[in-house]
Amino acid sequence: MISPSDCELLNINPAEGRPEMFIWQLPSKNLTYPERVQRHNIKKLQKCVRNGANIHPGAQQIIKKDSDHKISLKFARRENEARNLQIGDVVERHLEDGDIVLFNRQPSLHKLSIMSHYVKVRPWRTFRLNECVCNPYNADFDGDEMNLHVPQTEEARTEAINLMGVKNNLSTPKNGEPIISATQDFITAAYLLSSKENFFDRKTFTNISILKPEALWTGKQVFSVLMRPNKLSPVKRLVSIAYKETNEDIQKYNEGKLEKAAGCDLDESLENSISGKLSGVREQAGNYCIETLSKWNSPLIMAKSGSKGSNINVAQMVAVVGQQIIGGKRVAEGFQDRTLPHFLKNARHALAKGFVVNSFFTGLTPTEFLFHAISGREGLVDTAVKTAETGYMSRRLMKSLEDLSTQYDDTVRNSSGGVVQFQFGADKLDPVDMEGSAVPVNFKRTFSHAENLTWKNDDPCLLPYQVTAYCDEYLAEQKKNARDFVETIANHVKLLATKMANIREKSGLPRLEQDPNLSGQRYDATREDKQARLRVERVAKVSGPTLNKFISLCLSKYAKAHVEPGHAVGAVGAQSIGEPGTQMTLKTFHFAGVAGMSITQGVPRIKEIINASKVIKDVYIRPGCVFIKVNETTGGNLGARGAAAAKTKAKDEGINASELALRMNHLKRVLPAIAISGYPEASRAVINSSQESKNEVVVEGYGLRACMNTIGVIGTQVTSNSVMEMKDVLGIEAARTTIAQEIGVVMGQMDIDPRHMQLLADVMTYKGEVLGITRFGLSKMRDSVLQLASFEKTPDHLFDAAAGMKSDKIEGVSECIIMGQTMSVGTGAFQVVRRLGLKESDTQSKRTVFEDAWKWDQIERRKTRKNRG
Repeated sequence: MISPSDCELLNINPAEGRPEMFIWQLPSKNLTYPERVQRHNIKKLQKCVRNGANIHPGAQQIIKKDSDHKISLKFARRENEARNLQIGDVVERHLEDGDIVLFNRQPSLHKLSIMSHYVKVRPWRTFRLNECVCNPYNADFDGDEMNLHVPQTEEARTEAINLMGVKNNLSTPKNGEPIISATQDFITAAYLLSSKENFFDRKTFTNISILKPEALWTGKQVFSVLMRPNKLSPVKRLVSIAYKETNEDIQKYNEGKLEKAAGCDLDESLENSISGKLSGVREQAGNYCIETLSKWNSPLIMAKSGSKGSNINVAQMVAVVGQQIIGGKRVAEGFQDRTLPHFLKNARHALAKGFVVNSFFTGLTPTEFLFHAISGREGLVDTAVKTAETGYMSRRLMKSLEDLSTQYDDTVRNSSGGVVQFQFGADKLDPVDMEGSAVPVNFKRTFSHAENLTWKNDDPCLLPYQVTAYCDEYLAEQKKNARDFVETIANHVKLLATKMANIREKSGLPRLEQDPNLSGQRYDATREDKQARLRVERVAKVSGPTLNKFISLCLSKYAKAHVEPGHAVGAVGAQSIGEPGTQMTLKTFHFAGVAGMSITQGVPRIKEIINASKVIKDVYIRPGCVFIKVNETTGGNLGARGAAAAKTKAKDEGINASELALRMNHLKRVLPAIAISGYPEASRAVINSSQESKNEVVVEGYGLRACMNTIGVIGTQVTSNSVMEMKDVLGIEAARTTIAQEIGVVMGQMDIDPRHMQLLADVMTYKGEVLGITRFGLSKMRDSVLQLASFEKTPDHLFDAAAGMKSDKIEGVSECIIMGQTMSVGTGAFQVVRRLGLKESDTQSKRTVFEDAWKWDQIERRKTRKNRG
């Protein structure tokens, strides 16, 4: 139970421990905790009662054990009430140091937006928080307000500190990366402190913060003030070279000598060439800044250490701001074919199309300032529009996935018992416990840890074949439970053995990857050259205790990484996909060198996928081709061919000239669009050059089935980004895979664990059809009146339910919250069974009807035998 709450401004306190937070006395007086009077705390609570409601630490009310009557200490005689305090009474005391509270910042985009902290009451007038804990809250200190909630029962306090405590939530459920860690000033200070040039004497080391008595300057700074700037600046040289190359391209264009790029006309080829050359100037200038700036330069230190910013920010500050890109292109012409009134019509040179040659340090010219403002406005509008889109998208994802949880049989089910996955992520592993790249164990780091724990110089080094034999023997019993993971451990150990064998071979010793005793040869390792063995052991020593510790650590980490029964994997998955969505843009991805060809990305593409749209904006098919054949496909693309014919005189048969002219105009308009060959639904096919030096054919449009049946196309390698077309052609499993892959492509930069995306794909397809994350798809997933009413169109759903006399079993999360019941996820996924003090005979299993019948039959047979005897 959580009742009292407060909202205050947020401030920073780096000296505070991560699980703790500071609050000031006024909210600590208003927020109370009902503490029951016991023998060990009666004196403390009597003191709180005497202090009353206005003095901290005090109390607001007393609830007597024999009644629900509340005594307010604002008006009661506090001394009498303190003397009459009895064991069993409840005192609603002020918050004190060590109390457990929940801290939250809106918007609550993911699980870690609300966590529990220990309270420290101080006289300051703001909430104070350690800077390292700000990242999960996405909090800063420019006026942010945060909410404070106080758990009101011991059960709530226990759940808060164990499930929501800061120490238990250092990693994000999105992908297992640390989210509570050193940031900004912490990273910068560590970077400077650990630099190779820093040496500290004893006096400086023991007094780390010393202020110099006066300001001093170096001789280099004096010369930099007296001398003029270097006119041969490499940045200016880079800009002049780029100007020269772009002007040459413009001249070739005007003379008609410019070569066309693949899939582009002359105008598009010119723009692609100029944009690429000007965009590279800023990157080259940034690299030069990194090489030439002082290693003690503050912005450079922040960029290098990773605390804030990047090389591009440094380049824009001191070198060149660079080309301004708007809508994926250079600044477009506006009024009367000019970008700005300052330039001539149809000017194509760099300055007229948005190239900013100055830096923020030197200052921008008026035209450069306008171009930069236009580019900045695009980002501002993008952010404003994106907020509403991503908020609604996150709400839909949460409503559709909220009641999915893992069960004790390892399945992922909804509240109605429908099976969505037989194992979460196909491996039952929790993403929060991953150690990078969605794997539960980082073998290299774990082996290093095992070495540090077990290293002894006198331990004998195992031979390569002994390493593999020991590993196989240890893991033989584990293959039943985790076959795939055990194989990965065995493969890593084999790599260690191969490494040892290679080093032994370089040192002049036999490799011994196989046991020589198996081939009838006896090998005595004690006769080996000691110096060669020492060289091998210095580089790759594997002892028996180290190998044993390594394998046990891997198995324990794997067991710990299993997702617990009752875990709300659906809600966590919805948050993991929805929260990074706020960082996506509304822009499109453009193919390099292919004009007019782009793929919808960002928020619009995510909406197309989760809506299960039948018609999407940009449809692309990627066929795997053995060879490429280019054919014209429509009458409009075919050249007219003249044919010699005999000049015969046509007879006049009363043909109306006006009617014939109308028919001819109609045929001219219709015939060019008639398909002669190819696929009418596909608009064009181009070759896209990827960064991996590998070309691929991209077909723009629909027609997956026809593309797969084309001669020269490998049908098993053809893919499409249309989920519904993949479902119609290849079935529901193909659609499921396409959903997961397409979400992974769109959100590839967000580093989301693939298990979350796979769960969303399974939810959309586990009914045998592709269901969109909309109110129509939600109604097919679960027939719950209250869940549908809590989503959209509340009056309509309630009216239809009343008219149809529908019933709701109150099983899902939304229904339980509305009715005030415990949800069947988390700590509500099981029930506590109490021992009833029964006799042992009462707890034994009862006999079945068949067992009783067999028993009486045996008794009757014995009686018959006695009578006969």
